[in-house]
Amino acid sequence: MYRHALPLLCGALVLGCQAAGTIKPVPAALDTAPLSIRQDIHAAKALALPGQPGRWLLASESSGLSLIDEQDQVLAQYAGSYEALDLRSDVMLGGEKTRLVAALNRDSGAVELFALDTANAAFEKLASLPTGDAQAEAICLHRSLRDNYISLFKVDTLGMIEEHIVYDGKRGELHHLPLRSFVGFPDASGCAVDDVGEHLYVAEEAVAVWRFSTVAESDPSREAVLMMEPFGALTNEITGLSVTADGSLWTLSANGEVHARFLDTEGRIFRLDSVEEVESLSVVQDENNGRYQALVFDESAGRFLSASIPATGAPAPRATGDGIPAVPASAETAPVQRFGDAADDPAIWINPDDPARSLILGTDKREGLKLYDLQGKLLQSLPVGRLNNVDLRHGVPRGAGKITLVAASNRSNNSLSFFELNAETLLSHLGDVPTALSEVYGLCMYQSASGSYVFVNDTDGRYEQYRIELSEDSVGNNLGAERVREFRLPSQPEGCVADDRSQRLYMGEEGAGVWTSGAEPESRELRMILSAGDVLVPDVEGMDIYQRGDRSLLVVSSQGNDSYAVFGLWDDYPLLGRFSVGPDLAGAVDGASETDGLAVTSASLPGYPQGLLVVQDGRNLLPREPQNFKLVDWRNIAPLLEAQAD
Repeated sequence: MYRHALPLLCGALVLGCQAAGTIKPVPAALDTAPLSIRQDIHAAKALALPGQPGRWLLASESSGLSLIDEQDQVLAQYAGSYEALDLRSDVMLGGEKTRLVAALNRDSGAVELFALDTANAAFEKLASLPTGDAQAEAICLHRSLRDNYISLFKVDTLGMIEEHIVYDGKRGELHHLPLRSFVGFPDASGCAVDDVGEHLYVAEEAVAVWRFSTVAESDPSREAVLMMEPFGALTNEITGLSVTADGSLWTLSANGEVHARFLDTEGRIFRLDSVEEVESLSVVQDENNGRYQALVFDESAGRFLSASIPATGAPAPRATGDGIPAVPASAETAPVQRFGDAADDPAIWINPDDPARSLILGTDKREGLKLYDLQGKLLQSLPVGRLNNVDLRHGVPRGAGKITLVAASNRSNNSLSFFELNAETLLSHLGDVPTALSEVYGLCMYQSASGSYVFVNDTDGRYEQYRIELSEDSVGNNLGAERVREFRLPSQPEGCVADDRSQRLYMGEEGAGVWTSGAEPESRELRMILSAGDVLVPDVEGMDIYQRGDRSLLVVSSQGNDSYAVFGLWDDYPLLGRFSVGPDLAGAVDGASETDGLAVTSASLPGYPQGLLVVQDGRNLLPREPQNFKLVDWRNIAPLLEAQAD
């Protein structure tokens, strides 16, 4: 294939930010060869086909989409005018494996999806996505290996980056869902995705190559990985990006420099000689010998150049993301009213007479207390202040009867807010009780033969325990609270839960881990049982207990990596499993991230025969709305814990 030699030079260079005036090392030469593709195929983009060396997919403004082979012969074409494209292989559609191609139609501005049958050399148009408000400047596909879908990233002329799910791998069908949008930058000249590393790379033409996370529930912050001089190694505008299967990032500059950023080395620079302006970089790695094959378009000469580049060593095995399995969200509640940090902590009320009429409570830190049914429909909203955490207990004595008592920490007046909950009248505000704390935060309830209690904490680490007394007279309800205990954690706490059966209290110290103590007022024990680290990534947030026969499981929100850890509440507190909450594409329900509070029950409910987990979602997508709470079927969690919990 390399019939005509042109020099391609390379040398070692540290990539990333470098000081102005850095001297580049002396390069060594490599071979390139021009491809004999017809001159009338003026391609705006070319892609190598993984697993088929020498085959390339081209997007042309004049000749549409073309598939060429190792003899540079055109095998298939689809008429039109296209200026960008990307593809993913091994996509099941209609029970058959194909390649999914996304191409940007230059005339309409729409992104079109195609099935590419390489065996029969044929394109089949599948769908056309909505154009949106702004013209796309760059597009690229992403295969989510953790959630089994393919999405499309579109960078537009207004500097916004949109992500659309286009394929549901669980069902083997196209499925268009707008997933998220976030601020990027104008003048994007290309993008590329590392599926395994979960990185989106976007080139800002005259500035830098930026990296974002492809995890939809992650923070859409960006990181510069290669910058223009004098802050980095780039010397000319960026005209192409490519990512190879080993995770290496390849960047093409218009002056013929190719920057290779490898995972196992600091990087190298290659220079194409005798070119004036090049664009459209595509690099593929040979699975047999590890060598890289690169293809660029020489704009000044109107031809493609191909080069073979030596491997840097044996490809290292790569793990996908953090390796934490995802379970799908089953349903979600209505969102709170306003964007921002608002929804915080849920609780679950089990209707003893009709489980189908059980309810979910949720705090809104800007407004008050919300009440939802098991389908997530908002039933009631009480604007009683900036409530942070909420908990409840059944069978709390009041006069001659018993009620379901709800308690919440109220940051508007540093008090405890109390409510009665029943199936007929729903929530009734009983009143507030002041605390001695300066900034109330987390809260949980406890009930035993000695009484009904509330634990409340302060951001400075202080805890207070109150015994609650309810009475009923001719005037109405009388609410009393006696402070029976005080203690302190070293730094800021929030989430806590009491196990009424074992009379134990479990508390999260956000930056440090989980503590335990006796829950009775006379207890003086206080010790850390779980330290923050690789499993519990700070902040340690919400927690609750799942009762399984005679055993109790502690479920904890690990906010730092958007996951949840389950521990056995017995000797040595073993880790039973970890999981994240991912999307249910069929139900158009997104996953959960940045979870503050959570609640769990093992009660059998309609649709949740083994119980229900409810978690706060810090980013509510599909569509983008204010925060809410996600419902998760425990049947999807249980298999991840079986081996360890039995």
